[in-house]
Amino acid sequence: MSTLFDKDDLKNRVWDAGAPSLGIQGIFDTISGIEIKVPLVSVVICNYNQGKYSRDAIVSVAHQTYVDFECIVVDDCSTDDSISHIEAALDEVDDRRFRFIKRQQNGGQMAAMFTGFDASSGQFVAFLDADDVWLPSFLEKHVCCHLSPDATAALSSTNLAMVEADCTLISGAQWSLPLRIHQRVDRVAISHPKLKREIAEKNDDSLCYCVANLEQWIWAPTSGLVFRRAVLEVIRPENTCDFRICADLYLARFAHVIGGTIYSRQVHGVYRLHGANMFAKHAVFGDGVANGHIPLEIEVATRRTMAEKLSSDPLLAKLLEGRPGYRVRILGRLLKKDARYVLNNSKLKGALPRKLIRKMRLKAMLDRLKLALRLGFKAKER
Repeated sequence: MSTLFDKDDLKNRVWDAGAPSLGIQGIFDTISGIEIKVPLVSVVICNYNQGKYSRDAIVSVAHQTYVDFECIVVDDCSTDDSISHIEAALDEVDDRRFRFIKRQQNGGQMAAMFTGFDASSGQFVAFLDADDVWLPSFLEKHVCCHLSPDATAALSSTNLAMVEADCTLISGAQWSLPLRIHQRVDRVAISHPKLKREIAEKNDDSLCYCVANLEQWIWAPTSGLVFRRAVLEVIRPENTCDFRICADLYLARFAHVIGGTIYSRQVHGVYRLHGANMFAKHAVFGDGVANGHIPLEIEVATRRTMAEKLSSDPLLAKLLEGRPGYRVRILGRLLKKDARYVLNNSKLKGALPRKLIRKMRLKAMLDRLKLALRLGFKAKER
């Protein structure tokens, strides 16, 4: 395609076609004889003992209005009747875009995700938990987000409604976007003939671009996210054992650090609360939020794994070199509560400024002193 841009007049025509009033297709309509294809989206459905819900997830993917997808269903060595439920659902949809992989050993959520990832080839990757479902518009909305001419992001996130095990609707949304994140994406209109309709109209108030940074949690859970494949390849953890659950915490936070997020407040999927999932015991108290919490060990593993990759991966260093001081600032925020771990890790120490290392040494010393004082007081009380 680059050979077509040797002529200045063609360059100018393409440049003019990309004016703010046009969508993506308008850029290419001026180049006759070139067919621009929409991207393939790889859908990975991860299942572990969710047999009775898995059919709903599979059928919801089959009914997507965006048809350029492949779907890999991964069973993580379930002990229930998941296999028969999944095979029956795949027979029902009878679609060559679907494949089924049965893991021979249970590895947890992250391992199952990347089993499917390795079998996929799409430019974008979506992970769907087997107990959740998508509305028919889900993939179409996310592709519109990612192909916006106004913003490019590492991942997209759309809201999810919440239902109980029997599909009783208990909340029309799950997450509320923090008010401090207010940079709107004004336009994500895409007029490609392969897209059934334009979901994201000009001046869509539901869309925000969240600038790359280290955030606590601003996303929907796993089933509401779509990632750029290239980002997942870079942030993929070497050890998946630390992320048997809550893998989205690591993936969403790290992807966002690299390339930011396009977020839509619109609901395009359904998150199911039931006895076997992470937040089943936490009621919905309002503001669209389930009062759940991430286990401390997952939070610690997320911070440490992110820090180790940021400090040692040459590709990540190159990707972030255009933002002076950004990588060191993120490392400092990730590790500020983990002084002892840093001081015992030569790679991390080498990646941080000496001033920060001195602060961490002081903090570690104060922590030891506080611990000694507490133990001393307890001994006196006895």
